[in-house]
Amino acid sequence: MPSFLGTKETQSTNLKPFKKWTAALEKFTKEEASKTKAVSCDAAQFNLCHHDEWVKFLDSMKGKDPLTVLKEVNKTINQAKYIADDVNWNESDYWASPGEFMTKFGDCEDYAIMKYMSLRKIGFKD
Repeated sequence: MPSFLGTKETQSTNLKPFKKWTAALEKFTKEEASKTKAVSCDAAQFNLCHHDEWVKFLDSMKGKDPLTVLKEVNKTINQAKYIADDVNWNESDYWASPGEFMTKFGDCEDYAIMKYMSLRKIGFKD
């Protein structure tokens, strides 16, 4: 595999060093088990304010070609309001789960987490 800027990629299943990522995954797992629903969100701006709406949107993407899915997921999630962590969570760097994102929106990595989890639920591989 070619290097990126002279670095060497090493695969590992050990996620222990990635505390914020594993915390977001744990919250997401709990949300999925309880089907947590967002309770307040600017629905006029963002149409995935509740778990059921998110699942319905993801189900509507199944069977479409991958590029169409990527574009639709990206476009839909990008409609969410950008809110910095210090304003949203009173923390300098908070990684929100999809349920938290649907409730309170988020910043850069929160969009990425929401998009990643959406694509995984549709069936995209790592």
